[in-house]
Amino acid sequence: MIRAWSFQLLKSKKRVFLSLISLFLTAGIVLADGNTFTISGRVQTEDGQRPPNGTTVRLSTPRGGLVAQRPVDTGGGFVFDALPKGTYELTASAKGFESATKEIDQRFWITDVFVRLTLTENRIRKSKPGGILQANNVIPESARKEYKKGKKAYKSGDLPRAEKYFEKAVKEHACYPEAQVDLSIVAGLRHENAKAESALQKVVDCDPGFLPAYFRLGFLLNAEKRFDESAKVLRRGLSYSQEVGELHHQLAVALAGLGKYADAEQEYLRVLSLDKRPSPRVHAELANVYLRQDKYADAYKQMKAYIKAAPKGPLAPAVRKSMREMEKSGVLGSASR
Repeated sequence: MIRAWSFQLLKSKKRVFLSLISLFLTAGIVLADGNTFTISGRVQTEDGQRPPNGTTVRLSTPRGGLVAQRPVDTGGGFVFDALPKGTYELTASAKGFESATKEIDQRFWITDVFVRLTLTENRIRKSKPGGILQANNVIPESARKEYKKGKKAYKSGDLPRAEKYFEKAVKEHACYPEAQVDLSIVAGLRHENAKAESALQKVVDCDPGFLPAYFRLGFLLNAEKRFDESAKVLRRGLSYSQEVGELHHQLAVALAGLGKYADAEQEYLRVLSLDKRPSPRVHAELANVYLRQDKYADAYKQMKAYIKAAPKGPLAPAVRKSMREMEKSGVLGSASR
């Protein structure tokens, strides 16, 4: 009788732990912790190889002010974390190659970003008149002009106008990955999820190696609780690269949504192995997955990691309350000491 009562009490407390964290995890699905985010990415050459030794990535403001600069790792990877929301410019440079530049605008859409920067050898490159070479496509000058207008409108906060110009850009050239991805972002911000999904799917079909499209599409599908579709999309993206933490992260979210907690656990652990300083949210989500498997000590450890990384983060009150409940319940043994 006592054992049965203790079991029911434990189940009741487990529901408390889960509800405290799950409530905040689902409520904060769009924004990263606080107003900061991480830019990670990979630099590669045109043939998909690692960049040469001495390759550096510079992070600057739109006016050219230096924010940070660092060399890439042996695989071409780089990370800039704890960045305040705003607009940034990434530039990868290497001897014997033309610089590769990418603009990052995180004033409205605050989430961690993965960027692929491709270096091209210093040589004369011929293209069709009025076009540029990009992702093995020729992007017409007319499409580029509309895209630039869209970026300008987006920066000014005029989302309807930005959407109009991005739509014109992809009408001129449907396989314009950056324009389609930015169209999906604006459409998502305007709650036009079907349009956002269509734009991202077009990128995946036209340029299968353009990885940002996969985790944004996975994110969108996860937000709509279409976890099975999300998992399929993300696995396809991971077939091109296993080194992108955000792909593993969104796959973990999808697997957890499907109730495949052991598989989700492995994906979260993969994120932690890839990212030296992952989003604090990863720790809270992994704690939730551990709780679903009755791995209380592991869950508690991830909660502590979240509090250490984001003591004032949006999930901190719920995480601290869950930790106190676990300590009182006796499920931790010596793990809380």
